[in-house]
Amino acid sequence: MEQTVYESNVPRVYTLYRVSTIGQVEKDDIPMQKQVCRDFAKKQGWVVVKEFSEKGISGYKVSAKDRDAIQEIQVVVAPYDVRQSGFTGGGINAITKQGTNETHGSAYTYFNNQNMYGKYSAVRGYEKSPMSQQFDRTYGGTLQLNNTCCKKEDEVIDLKFISLITNFAFEGCMSKNIVHSDTIHSIHSHALDGYMLFCEDEWTDGIKSLGSVLIDVDSNADVIELPAKIEAVYNPDIIKPIKKVIIHSKKQLPLMKSKISAETVAFGKEFNLDSLQFFENSVYGIQAENIEIPEDNQFFCSVDGVVFSKDKKTLVSYPKDKKGKYEIPEGTKTIWRNAFKESNIPAVKIADSITHIQSYAFNSCSNLESIEFGAGISDFGFFGSCGIFASCKSLKEIELPLAAENLAPYMFDGSPIEAITFHEGLKQIKSYDFTDCLITDITFPTSLESIGSYNFYSLETARVTNRIPDGLIRCMTRRWNPNDRDVSHHPAIKDLLYTIVITKNGEEKTLYIPRYLALGASSEVDTFLSNFSWNLQPESYYNMLFEKCTEEFLQQETAIALYMINCDEEIKKYLKKASRKIVNRLLREENEEKFATFLQFGLLTERVLDSLFRTA
Repeated sequence: MEQTVYESNVPRVYTLYRVSTIGQVEKDDIPMQKQVCRDFAKKQGWVVVKEFSEKGISGYKVSAKDRDAIQEIQVVVAPYDVRQSGFTGGGINAITKQGTNETHGSAYTYFNNQNMYGKYSAVRGYEKSPMSQQFDRTYGGTLQLNNTCCKKEDEVIDLKFISLITNFAFEGCMSKNIVHSDTIHSIHSHALDGYMLFCEDEWTDGIKSLGSVLIDVDSNADVIELPAKIEAVYNPDIIKPIKKVIIHSKKQLPLMKSKISAETVAFGKEFNLDSLQFFENSVYGIQAENIEIPEDNQFFCSVDGVVFSKDKKTLVSYPKDKKGKYEIPEGTKTIWRNAFKESNIPAVKIADSITHIQSYAFNSCSNLESIEFGAGISDFGFFGSCGIFASCKSLKEIELPLAAENLAPYMFDGSPIEAITFHEGLKQIKSYDFTDCLITDITFPTSLESIGSYNFYSLETARVTNRIPDGLIRCMTRRWNPNDRDVSHHPAIKDLLYTIVITKNGEEKTLYIPRYLALGASSEVDTFLSNFSWNLQPESYYNMLFEKCTEEFLQQETAIALYMINCDEEIKKYLKKASRKIVNRLLREENEEKFATFLQFGLLTERVLDSLFRTA
């Protein structure tokens, strides 16, 4: 038997072919793959001394969890590093994936069909399968510390690769020799319970921290600088308010909104403060009385703790906890988007120089009770502003400025206003301006041309001069859900009608309009009364509008409510004709009060009454 002799300095390698079927191994059915590997080895100056084949694990059939477990592959040829030995020719280092500070994952799919290659194989001569498809995924997350196992004083707590510390992990631990803590990004709220060393009065630059987690701050310090690595807070309840804190990372802004409060928050010079969008998206809601901008910043400045543009014409950001009424300085032109959002401001005086307030400037100011408008704003919706004073839950009374012509959409949406003073000159109220307004009686100015949808839901009486503003009827009309047959949800008699008082030439006319008109009917009435005098329609037109309500029982109930007011003969004829239906419905509903009211009208014939008594 011949023995092959190789030169001692020639690298020798083995090859491994992974194939799909046993037939490929037995029949040596991979000649092209083998030849490519041999040619590659030859170019490298290697000698292939043995070839192996492994069936059933074709590349695309290897599961994703096996394939994605590898993060990096390193191929080394004749390395000089003495730590890499035990082989000749070449070696492969595989680095597997490890945990990170955030949950992560990957997805994999393989797809092949008959359109992606020829119908017959030139080598094997048989027809290939028409299609193959595979899906798979992997995921990974944090490495966590569950218990230090009561480390003694002289022992080392090595937190290498640990990013999460769970509850009571340090209970009973005596060692403060903690290393490799830089990867810590989250600590459960009771993780340090029973760990006495963090209770000791030892501070590093005024703080105690573990990795990127702030444990506590020295409340007696005049200034605290948060290192840029701090991104989380262990337990906000134990951190007392700080006199002044300097932040150095955008990731610390959320901490200043919910976990740390200070008299003054100062931006470190690392911040690139050159964008209004940065303030509108990230700075509102900071728990501070003052915001401090570096003096050498070219774009912004601080005026009494409030952020302005460098030329002081735009008010950019107001600190959440600044106390007392705030008077915006004269010379300011614009209040920027979200400038006062979620602040605790109780009252504001808007300077006459203000000509524009951007969207959501005072949104969700829950303590705002008083607004003194300046004389400079005529169009609140200029440049598409909306929601300026939305969701101000303490705002009960407002007086719009004399110069106001147009309001902005959603301007007071969600604010429970109980009293409004309008002035002549106002032309447009936009949609959702007064959605949650609690006022039941309003006098609208003669200049008002239109009212957008979803306003004045609680309004019972509207007072106008000559004609109504376009949209008023549509606003006061309610929609009935035809699927709601629960009698307890039926409207009370007082809620079936609303009143429009029209003053013309010193005389008043009161119209009673059904609340539950069909959509088309409400639009018809709205269009007529906003363009023509009410008296161009006969009285019967308004009296018989109840017939255009959406449900038969609503028509009946509204007719009863109208008859109780005016005893109109046309309504009486309708009620008499529908009396049997009305009585039977009220009996089914066991509505004794409405039944008694209807009997008092004297509309039931003796025949109907006799039938009722026999049934009873």
